[in-house]
Amino acid sequence: DMHYTPIDEPVSFPMTAIYQNTAPEKNSPWVLPGTYTVKLTVNGRTFSQPLTVKMDPRVTTSIAGLQQQHRLSVVCYEGRLAARKAKEEISLAGKQLKALLNKAGTSKETITQLEQELAALEGASRGRRGGGGPVATFGSAESGFASLLSMLHETDMPPTTQMVSGVSQVQVQLKELQDKWNALSK
Repeated sequence: DMHYTPIDEPVSFPMTAIYQNTAPEKNSPWVLPGTYTVKLTVNGRTFSQPLTVKMDPRVTTSIAGLQQQHRLSVVCYEGRLAARKAKEEISLAGKQLKALLNKAGTSKETITQLEQELAALEGASRGRRGGGGPVATFGSAESGFASLLSMLHETDMPPTTQMVSGVSQVQVQLKELQDKWNALSK
């Protein structure tokens, strides 16, 4: 498999899948064509061998276009991982808040307010902004990156300007969420 380490989630199949005859969809970027070293460690011994990944000769996209597609794919992949990590941290913080709620002397209103703020960041809330658009959450950021990665992998063409813009927008959204989470977790 010439993909980055897959993200741990249930496998999914394309809508056109044929039972027992369609591979699951990948959720991590392909490696770029090039020369790599494969290492295998068994019982303390390491074995290495070179491996050359070649581009399908039918693909006419320039190496610069493929590099741009790969770079954006990695941004989406790393963005998903960052959003997942933040959701896990928020979930842990929520459990810690519940434990505090049971201790004497802790303000129930303060804990409830913090729980609501955590839920809004994590993605448990399906609220709307004042302008009517969806509220940005780590869940929506992860979903956005997943959709963009899927679209990037549907073709061997350079990304469109809309794809580049979409990745940039979700990156900005993730950064804003991370800043809010960092301020809240202090």
